Amino acid sequence: MTDEKKFKARVRARMERTGERFMTAKRNLEAEDAARGAGAATHPHGGAPLAHQERRRSFREESLTAWRAMTEGFSGKSAGITWTDVRDIVGVLEGIGKKAPLNHVFLPSRGGLDLEGASHSQEADCIELSFDGITRIVRPDSLQFVMPERDPLREWAYFLLQTGKLAPSGVYESGPNEADEAFEVVLELTPGEYVESFYWDEGDYGVDEAGEPQKLPDGARLINRCFGGSFLIVAKASRYNLWDGFDADRAAHAKQSPAEFQALIQGFVDELHKGNLYGSDPS
Repeated sequence: MTDEKKFKARVRARMERTGERFMTAKRNLEAEDAARGAGAATHPHGGAPLAHQERRRSFREESLTAWRAMTEGFSGKSAGITWTDVRDIVGVLEGIGKKAPLNHVFLPSRGGLDLEGASHSQEADCIELSFDGITRIVRPDSLQFVMPERDPLREWAYFLLQTGKLAPSGVYESGPNEADEAFEVVLELTPGEYVESFYWDEGDYGVDEAGEPQKLPDGARLINRCFGGSFLIVAKASRYNLWDGFDADRAAHAKQSPAEFQALIQGFVDELHKGNLYGSDPS
């Protein structure tokens, strides 16, 4: 299989995991590959080219500097804080998207997206998460901030959004396959009015008084309604996201209790200190 075909296969796999459209999934994969240095030319004496190394260092510094400032603004010197009020949760998530745009959110199943912001939803007790043109509706239970010990860079600091069950919209005859589907994609015609998503590609829904196809109303949009699970938010340049020694896309945060996951992260930090690798490039 050629490199181009392999990349397109990765794009399609990401689309299935995240619900992204083709160009969005392609752009996000390209950005992730660039951050990891995938495909970089090899230096004659080994390692990546100096120019690439400098770009990587610059990327990490920009991401982690903003991440540290943002987390300190929310938590101060506290090693942990939990928000349960929906207004507070929206405020923190909106702040993450605006103050630390180089973030990354791991989804309840597999894959991840970058958070741009959050807002209240028309659906009761729900909020909307904005991911690069994709809107996801979730029902938040709590948002937890965790600051591991011995992590002065705050590289391993993270937010864990726990969401409750959200019932299917009812626009599809068959409900979700709980083993495979963590969300459903619907087309919102007006706030709270959902129809099947394929009308988005057709560009119309229903007919007018003359029996002609009626164009979609202004403001119509695709929405992913998430049925539950936890979302992990980290710095995009964090070792957790970029470390080749750990596959974060497998959603370890969703397969363990919050306490177990916190212990896992602390274990990573402790091991790095033992090997004198804390703060080094996670290549």
